[in-house]
Parts: sequence; structure tokens; C-alpha cells
Amino acid sequence: MNMLVGFYFSPFSDPFFAVYWANGKGATAGDSITWNKVFSVKTNGDVEVAGSIKSGGSLLPKRDNTYDIGSSSLRFKDGYFAGTVYTGDLKFANDWVMTERDDNGNVIEGIRILNRKGEEIFKITEDGLWFKGKKIA
Repeated sequence: MNMLVGFYFSPFSDPFFAVYWANGKGATAGDSITWNKVFSVKTNGDVEVAGSIKSGGSLLPKRDNTYDIGSSSLRFKDGYFAGTVYTGDLKFANDWVMTERDDNGNVIEGIRILNRKGEEIFKITEDGLWFKGKKIA
């Protein structure tokens, strides 16, 4: 069984460039071949890949603090990390937030947990644990 590779290029349609593969005996009359898209590039710059993307180096954005991974309608299911994850605020699906900033946006020495209204419910600092503004530990 041979693997067939096909290329498609048309600057006036989407996708304007694509790579396909197929398993088959060959491109001869009577052969039944199913072509599978490997990846494509659209005219708006979107790249679609069928399968996993493996990198031998870092995955970096072109500009700092500009691009998202996923969206509200196209989300990743799970994330697996072996090292430290550096982040700013964590916003949960129920709109609660864990942040290291005060109401003016200044970094504090601790962590605040805000409800969906933006009200501070818990705060953990080096001085102790706070619940709704009162120190409890």
C-alpha cells in the first residue's frame, strides 16, 4: 500500500493552500481513494491542522499579552503541565475570581477571592486569613 500526498493551491478560494494524504494502491482508473486533509491555510491566515501538533521548542505568541488560546465557544478540554504555571487572575466558569490585586489594580502580598459581583469574600495574606473583611485566623 502506498501513501499518496496531494497539494492544493488557489489564491482566490478558501482554503488557498492545503495538503492531503491518502492510502491506496495508486491513482489509476478504478482505484477507490479517500483523501484526508492534513492541514490548510485560509485567506484570513487561519491554519487548520488535523491531528496533534508537536513542537521541539517553545510555543510563543508574536506579541506579548495579545493572543488567546481557545475562546468562549471553542475551548480546550484539559491542560497538562509538568512545571510552574504563571498567570494573573483566575476567572472560573461561575464568574468567581482569584486575584493578587486590590480594587485599584495594585499587586498585594496575598490572594483575594471575589464573588461574581466583585465583592471580596476571602483574602489570604502573610498576616492571616480574612473572611468578608474580618480576620479569622
